[in-house]
Amino acid sequence: MSILVLSYNRAKYIGEAIDSVLAQTYQNFELVIIDDGSTDDTREILSAYTDSRIKLVLHTENAGLHARRAESLTYAQGVYTAVLDSDDV
Repeated sequence: MSILVLSYNRAKYIGEAIDSVLAQTYQNFELVIIDDGSTDDTREILSAYTDSRIKLVLHTENAGLHARRAESLTYAQGVYTAVLDSDDV
């Protein structure tokens, strides 16, 4: 299963979103986080996670939600794909 999270300037929320995925009882997943050029502390928060199931895609330029959503599907390796907004748990 692939869980896709798009993030742009979500330092306030992204840690809780990641923690909610890691706390699930189903553990056979990859968590792909695509940062769309955040200018806040999002990247510092992301760098604190060392779980091998987390894959980070870090962009320096903001391309917007629509472009990154389409791109995110190219990273999914699982049979099933779920989308989690970066401010959800």
